[in-house]
Formats: sequence, C-alpha cells, structure tokens
Amino acid sequence: MTKQSHVINIDGEYSFPRGFTISDNRVEDMLQRYLAPSEYAVWRQYLRFWGSNKKKAYPSLAYLSNVTGLSEKTIRKCNKELRKKKFLTYISGGPGRSNLYTYKSIEKIIKYYYGSEDAKKLELEEVAPIREDSLNTKKVNEILGQLTDIESINVTMFVSCFKDRYTERYGYPYELDEKDAKVLINKSRDLFDADKYINLIDTLFKTKNAYIEKSDRSIYFFFRPTVIKALISEYNESDKGRWEAQAEKLWNEIKPKLANDKPEHSKVENWVRKNTRLGSANKKRDEHVVMILVKRVRKYLGSNL
Repeated sequence: MTKQSHVINIDGEYSFPRGFTISDNRVEDMLQRYLAPSEYAVWRQYLRFWGSNKKKAYPSLAYLSNVTGLSEKTIRKCNKELRKKKFLTYISGGPGRSNLYTYKSIEKIIKYYYGSEDAKKLELEEVAPIREDSLNTKKVNEILGQLTDIESINVTMFVSCFKDRYTERYGYPYELDEKDAKVLINKSRDLFDADKYINLIDTLFKTKNAYIEKSDRSIYFFFRPTVIKALISEYNESDKGRWEAQAEKLWNEIKPKLANDKPEHSKVENWVRKNTRLGSANKKRDEHVVMILVKRVRKYLGSNL
C-alpha cells in the first residue's frame, strides 16, 4: 500500500491519520481574522478531529481545556461564538454527554463571509440541534399527563427554569427524556415550594462541588438525595441562604403581632419595615429580607381571612 493511499480528503482538507494534518491556507488567509485567538485555538482542534474522523468531532470540555490551555468556561463561550459566527454546527449529545460537532466545509464558511448578500441570508438560519438518539416525545407526554392541573403548573415552572439555566451554562437546549419525566412525577408535590427549587437550580449550575461539576446535570441527576443535600448545604452558605435564615428568624418575631394588628394588603410592606429590626450596613440584604417577609405576611393574611 502506497503512502498516498493513507491520505483522507474531505472537501479539500487533507489529513494524514498517522499524525500529520495539512490545513487549507485559506483558513489563515481569509478566515482567521473573524475569530478571537481563543476561538481560533478551539476551532483548530475541531479541524484536527474532522480531518481524521470523517466529518465528526466529539471532544469533551476537559480534553479541549487540556490541549488548548483554556478554561472550560472559556471553551463554552468559544463554542457559542463559533456557532454564532457559522464556523460549526452540532448535534446535541443530551444531558451530561459530549456534543457531536459536525464538519462545516471551508468553502461554505468562505461563501458566508465573502459571498453575496443572498448567500449570507441563507446561511443565517442555524441548524436546529438534535440528539443522536431520538426522544420518545409521545411517551414523555403520556407520563407527564398523569399530573393534576396544579402539579402540572409547578412542574412546568420548574422545567422552564431548569432549561433556561442549562442553556445559559452549556449553550444548547435541554430536552426531557422518559427518565426525567418519571422523576418529575414522583417529585411533583415537592415542587409546590417553587422558590426553594429555583434557588437550588441556580446553585446547581454555579456550584464548584467536584462531584456535581463532573456529573450529568440532568433533571434526573438533580433530584438524587445526595445532590439535593449538597445543593441545600451550598445554598445555605451563600448570601441569599443566610439572608433567608435571617428572614425566618424575624418572621417568628413578627408573626405574633399579626393576631392583633393586621395591615391592609397595600400597606404590608410599610408594616413589615415598621415592625422589623433591620440594620443599615447591607442595604441589599435588608431589601431581600423585607421582600421575603412581605410575601410571608401576605400569605399569612390570605390564609387567615
């Protein structure tokens, strides 16, 4: 077998599987100017994968961080920009799995940046992300159809918040699967405490906990007892967690006063400020505590009419 037979040609890109890759000079001459240095470094890694793996690349964030020297957070931003600038498209691997990045030919990228305005308009339409394994949406809907109306409202609110935070963190949509749907059915009653779970979702996607950081951040994973315990602990140590503990203590102090002094709905906030001992060292904390107490008072008055 001759050496030439080892060469792979993909849309003009020549790759030598034994460890050498020849890149099209047009990358440096025509396209590099459109990318930040960090974006270019990440894209070059995808080019290496595409050259030897038939138009597909699925490197993990950890791998890309190791070979580029960039943080995973920076690589997520680079991936987002590379998609936005039309240098790549992808197939979502789903929660906790690497995306499958698909090859976009140099010719297409050049056409987008140097072609006619009509060509640019056609390219502006991003390829919708899909999963490698298709979801059984009908089955998911059947499972969630077991919820009562009020449970459905709470689950919908939770899922919407989870999806938003997931997209912010990873740059691609989150899709419910059957495993998620089943755990939501089992936990639907817990979700009446919407504020608690929204706070825990925020904590999930900001946490530096090594176990959580390296794991599958799906809804199914979120509801594991060890995860919930870790998130509650971490949230309680945050500013908001400490402020809510303070608000709970103040609530126990002012609650007895409501037996003889019930303010009108429109005057609850003034009543709370008048009857609550607050410092002035941290105005942000004080306003947060006041808003929590206003909610508690209005709820109490509404349930005791």
